[in-house]
Amino acid sequence: MIQRALQAVPAASNEEVPNGGIGLQGWFRALNVGRVLGLFSLYLFLDGYDARANFNRRVASRLREEARAKAALRSFRNGVGMSIVSQ
Repeated sequence: MIQRALQAVPAASNEEVPNGGIGLQGWFRALNVGRVLGLFSLYLFLDGYDARANFNRRVASRLREEARAKAALRSFRNGVGMSIVSQ
């Protein structure tokens, strides 16, 4: 399927690309395309950053509360709870 799709698109010839796409201008164009792709990926990353940050903040808060509850229960079982039961 991919092989057939690749064969259907002809390669660009030197007449179709301005200045043949070679030389210094071709390198500048390739660098510009890389810059645009990099900025686009940065935009996509930052676009979802606030949602990920809020989610991570909620998960960390929940885990912190669970750890406090377990520590309080463990403390009660090891110390205070046993002294009350033994009296």
